[in-house]
Amino acid sequence: ILFKTETCPNCKMAEKFLGDAGVVYETVYANKEQDKAREYGIMQAPTLVVIKDGKAEKIVNVSNIRKFIKINEQRIMWKIITSPYVVSVFMLVLSNFFMTYAWYGHLKNMSNKAWYIAAIASWLIAFFEYMIQVPANRLGYTVYTLPQLKIIQEVISLSVFIPFAMIVMNQPFKTNYIWACLCLVGAVYFMFKS
Repeated sequence: ILFKTETCPNCKMAEKFLGDAGVVYETVYANKEQDKAREYGIMQAPTLVVIKDGKAEKIVNVSNIRKFIKINEQRIMWKIITSPYVVSVFMLVLSNFFMTYAWYGHLKNMSNKAWYIAAIASWLIAFFEYMIQVPANRLGYTVYTLPQLKIIQEVISLSVFIPFAMIVMNQPFKTNYIWACLCLVGAVYFMFKS
């Protein structure tokens, strides 16, 4: 609840900050609804009253309201960044760097070695892939379905492979990469469609 008055210039600033942050709130004119203002102990405007778990917290003046918004934006961002949705995808991207190098790096770096030497080296690199990929899939499976995890893996695999092919393996860019990516976008749509 934002308590304000008609003549308060800082109240307009508080409303702008809250609106820009997408905060949903009720506006109460403290001078018109004095009973409600007394109920919350409002002494000045603007005052934002945040009710959480049945408890009211007062944030008084526009600078403190702005600080409150910033702190909550950071909390929300941290929750998003550390959510299983994001962490599992990040881990899958990381594991794909190892996977792609294990699968194809030997073609450039070990082409003059016996195949079994390349296989052992690739297996050692793939060990790190699995150390990241297995926990990533376990975490991802808590929020994604198995088919969704699979299509996420395919999108990541192609997204990592194309730059790898061009940068590490010196392969030329082809428009077929774009068409392949568009096909995967369609696959993502159907896997995530409710």
